[in-house]
Amino acid sequence: MPSTSGGSVVSELTIRFDGDDQEVAAHVKSLVGYLKDTEKLARAKIEAVKRPTKPGQMGGLEDFLRMFAEDPRVFIAALGMVGGWMNWLTPRRAPENFTVSVTCPNGAVISGTVRSAADASRLQEQLRQDCLPCEGAG
Repeated sequence: MPSTSGGSVVSELTIRFDGDDQEVAAHVKSLVGYLKDTEKLARAKIEAVKRPTKPGQMGGLEDFLRMFAEDPRVFIAALGMVGGWMNWLTPRRAPENFTVSVTCPNGAVISGTVRSAADASRLQEQLRQDCLPCEGAG
């Protein structure tokens, strides 16, 4: 269920990558940097969540990306940017796929696997249909 902050409902988006620990950490850091470097997402809180430190490690590696926002339209913009990020990376460095999950203000959870910019676009459309309030309803 979405959390509340000062009376506003805050939605959450997570992105998880497949691969070995170093590869996942590199993708998380790259995408967090890419998303934070845009004006469109200035109102969103974007963070790399680190996994717990293993015995003998100096610090945990990045495990997944998490974003919080009051307006789910921010996530639609973010998914559009994720498609651009995938195209920006060289094919050798791009992730094969990753999982996106969004918890909407209405409690709906939308998730899917992204293998291409087209998959990100399909998730954007699903967010528009299932997450945004109906315009002119009432």
